[in-house]
Amino acid sequence: MSDRTMQRALTALGLAALLGAGGCMSLAPEYQRPAAPVPAAYPNDAVPTGAAAPAAADVDWQASYVAIRQTLLATFATVHSLALQQTLFEMGRRVLARQPEVVEVRLSAPNIHHFAYDLERFGLDNNGEVFHADDRPYGLIEGAVVRDGAPDAGPLWDPYPLI
Repeated sequence: MSDRTMQRALTALGLAALLGAGGCMSLAPEYQRPAAPVPAAYPNDAVPTGAAAPAAADVDWQASYVAIRQTLLATFATVHSLALQQTLFEMGRRVLARQPEVVEVRLSAPNIHHFAYDLERFGLDNNGEVFHADDRPYGLIEGAVVRDGAPDAGPLWDPYPLI
């Protein structure tokens, strides 16, 4: 074996040993998981109680979701109101009336204004059929409908803190 071949073999062996040993140790500090900013479990005092409220474990939450969604859609499509706030309140009120396991409904909706489009320049009348959705004024309307006697939800509805 030539000196050059031997030198290459020893270099490769030394490099392999160095890489192998380097993979076994790290200079990085040991990771410590930070504490969660929210409770680990749903607080017992925030669970609905009373004769009308079923135990949370006894509720078919999938069926409850479907029923709530149906109630919200049907109410939104059929209730006549003069303001979005009135519609949101009626939607929440009907969910609470039909779903005893629910103690609070929170809704949020964009408040986009629609203006009748002036078609006179085209020689046409607009009988409330063509509207323009403008980006101003714009807002977000939020509201909560809470069952009388409902326990305080505590920090469950608070926004997550920035870390």
